[in-house]
Amino acid sequence: MDDPRIKIRRLSIRTDERSDGFVAVKVEDTGRGVSKAIADRIFEPFFSTKPDGSGLGLAIAADIAKWHGGRVECLPKRRGGACFVICLPAAPGLDNAGIGQPPSGKAAS
Repeated sequence: MDDPRIKIRRLSIRTDERSDGFVAVKVEDTGRGVSKAIADRIFEPFFSTKPDGSGLGLAIAADIAKWHGGRVECLPKRRGGACFVICLPAAPGLDNAGIGQPPSGKAAS
């Protein structure tokens, strides 16, 4: 998102509980996007499109997701920008309605 030609910059983060037992975190921006020419390489360690980039960010993120039984994907977008989806297995017995609530019978402190 560091391209000065892009006038409106947006970053959107959404979560979704999927029917396959995974939870997805979708991160989208309005930057230059990821070209098809490099899409297969962006998760390789030390591959970077930035002059000062280490090329480790996406490789590390993909490894962490994999260690937890998940994955990171880069999806194509029609109108520019990048879209990354992090999919992780949902915790068994987790009920989203109870997130942020104290356990039953205990007062919030």
